[in-house]
Amino acid sequence: MKKMAWMVAWGVITGVAVGNDMPLRDEKGGALTAEPMVVTARGYETAAALTPGSMGVVDMDTAALYPAVSASDLLRSVSGVSAVSDGAWGSEVNIRGLSRESVVLLIDGVRVNTATDIGARFGTVDPMAIERIEVLKGPISALYGSGSIGGVVNIVTRQGRFAERPDVRAGFSVRAGDNPAGYDSFLHARIDGPRHHWFASQSWRDRASYTDGTGRKVENSQFQDRESRLRGAWRAGEAWTFDANLQHFEGRDIGVPGSGAAPLPTVSTVTYPRTSRSMVKLGGTLAGDGDLWDEFRVDVYWQRIERRVRIDGLPPASPVERLHPQADHDTIGTLWTGRGGRGAHAVTLGVDAWQRAMTSSRRRVFRSGSVAHEKPLPDVTYLLSGVFAENVWTVSPLATLSMGGRWDRIQVDNDPTPQWERQRREESSWNAHLGGVVNVSERARLRAVAASGYRAASLEERYQFLELGAGRVKLGDPDLNPERSLFFEAGADGLGESVSMGWTVFANRLRDLIGERFVDESTIVNANVDEALIWGAEWDAAWMPVQTWTLSMRAAYAEGRDMDARAPLPGIPPLSGAVALDYAAARRYRGRAEAVFAADQRKTPDGVADADGWATANASVSRRLSPGGANGDVTLTVNNIFDSAYRDYLSTYRGAHYMEPGRSVTVQVRFDL
Repeated sequence: MKKMAWMVAWGVITGVAVGNDMPLRDEKGGALTAEPMVVTARGYETAAALTPGSMGVVDMDTAALYPAVSASDLLRSVSGVSAVSDGAWGSEVNIRGLSRESVVLLIDGVRVNTATDIGARFGTVDPMAIERIEVLKGPISALYGSGSIGGVVNIVTRQGRFAERPDVRAGFSVRAGDNPAGYDSFLHARIDGPRHHWFASQSWRDRASYTDGTGRKVENSQFQDRESRLRGAWRAGEAWTFDANLQHFEGRDIGVPGSGAAPLPTVSTVTYPRTSRSMVKLGGTLAGDGDLWDEFRVDVYWQRIERRVRIDGLPPASPVERLHPQADHDTIGTLWTGRGGRGAHAVTLGVDAWQRAMTSSRRRVFRSGSVAHEKPLPDVTYLLSGVFAENVWTVSPLATLSMGGRWDRIQVDNDPTPQWERQRREESSWNAHLGGVVNVSERARLRAVAASGYRAASLEERYQFLELGAGRVKLGDPDLNPERSLFFEAGADGLGESVSMGWTVFANRLRDLIGERFVDESTIVNANVDEALIWGAEWDAAWMPVQTWTLSMRAAYAEGRDMDARAPLPGIPPLSGAVALDYAAARRYRGRAEAVFAADQRKTPDGVADADGWATANASVSRRLSPGGANGDVTLTVNNIFDSAYRDYLSTYRGAHYMEPGRSVTVQVRFDL
């Protein structure tokens, strides 16, 4: 509480200013007061300033100075957002103390549904294909249903644009690094025109296992992957616009470092010999007459995620040589939205429906040569259908009020197995928000939002049958209640000629958290067991003393308590932040030097190890190139300059305490021809 109070007091003392939106720059390095346009908050393009809750945006130019291995790495620059590593390739994000099932991940607006116990969501998109990432912190938008109590991450991939005259471009990016050693490559072609635009790309990545700050190799952290994409849109008359988005990602020999976690023996090795994500999304937009409705839009999509796992290195005394679990996750869905309104009211209405089907099996290979085919989880379908509405009311030129709600119906059906009877379960839930933005001057605003969200139990939590050894088992519960969230946030933002600064405070009350309950000495079941409270504060600031230099700072603090056990919650990040100095010369050089830090984390529950504080230094410099009229740049980045050896509290690596990567040097060349 003392740390949070200090941050709030500092924000008040230093003045009302900007929290999430630092000064933007034009191509000549000058400051702009315009704020970014985003789509995640409302489902259509709107200014981030109209969102009463906190947002974060990472664009492609910013990402060029962060040579990320995973998309989650790019979000480290957003206050209140931390990466949760499952290795170099697979990572999740933690938003204000909540992660995995409590955070909705969208890729171009399509929800990524797969098991999140070992990272396989954020790794299934190439960072070089990303145009920008938008983050909603907390359940501040009623557009999203189950799982958004922690927040929403929407990855928007690169695409073409409608243009007055036809234009054809092609380009490439090549990146090589020494830790993890290997290369990334990205090729793309783009066609823009007045009636259509297309963007096609192909990427390849191949990385070896990385080394930590002590020089120790972190075994089984290697990966290989490739991604193919085709995205386009065309106009049919004056009112209709159609678009298509095709993606296929495939990874091979993806290592998951760690020394094993229950129920696996501590010497086991886990590898994804193959994992893939395929997506087809088709959409259409009909422009309205402007009197009552501005536009109608319909999207239909299909996404399939295949996970193949190999578990080997089992103890010699075990009769089992290796295990081969596998699962296929198919999601089909549709989303209809209508946007319009009259006078001071901007209204959005929508219908959202999607179904996830999971089929899984496991192959057990014995040392004797025999093979057993098992089905520990039933084939199951999860159908969610919901309706939502939001009204943005411009009360006056100085104040905007946002209110919205959503109601969902959920139906879960499972096939019979020896452990589970065939059943159908139906439940309903809702979420809502009410917030506002008040402009106290031309360059300062106050904002607040209250929201209620929920998270329905995942298929993995509902259906589980794990053999823990010695006759002990862990079981799922199909009748788990949804977790509920009551959320509040307030903050102040502002933007001056050369300085921007801001702060946010938040509180998230959670009940019916899904955890574990011991039935007897041999049986553990998933159950609604806890109520919790997470609260914290964030602070961001930037100062531009001259046109080409910007000094920025950010800090975030969160604390979580299990109200039933009167103990700290696991997975709450410690006080963390960064100080960065950016340089941008007109059409030539860009550079960044930053120091990133995290304090000690001693507030941990029983059985969870503490973590020491750490600090690292990073630097990046980019030179723009234009040979023969081409547009490109070459970028040199050094992360963890002093080769610090440290462990991030949130990086569990399957129960083992591994160090983060040591010093790494990366060179990237990009060209648009």
